[in-house]
Amino acid sequence: MLNFRYEASLHVRHPSTSPDTISTELGRTPKKSHYQGDLRRTPAGTPLEGTYPMNYWECELETEDQVGITDFLKKLVMTFQPHRGFLKQLSSTGAEVCIHLGIFGDGCCASQFDNRLLNDLANTGFDLRLDFYGSEPIR
Repeated sequence: MLNFRYEASLHVRHPSTSPDTISTELGRTPKKSHYQGDLRRTPAGTPLEGTYPMNYWECELETEDQVGITDFLKKLVMTFQPHRGFLKQLSSTGAEVCIHLGIFGDGCCASQFDNRLLNDLANTGFDLRLDFYGSEPIR
């Protein structure tokens, strides 16, 4: 049994590829997106100064209770394998393509990512970001 929970999302920032193109290529609907040059806003919609410097696209990734992070990432690599060419093309043309994992728990939570998994993530075009949040109740 896991003593923590986690949430996952995919974030893409690119200087020219539109959020619509990313949605079409990946076959997913974004939770959040904006275009380069759009006026900046807070998550609540309040206007901020300036404009966004890049196109942005974000979608949530479904996680399963009691499936560890390593197994989740292995499954994710397989799920996105058909899109590998597109993701690598994005990365090679100035994109940041990043899997964000938010990890919630009251104590130690450990996962080991072996070199094969890290290589598979990189070869699919993914960066990996881990954000640890403590003291949040486990669901």
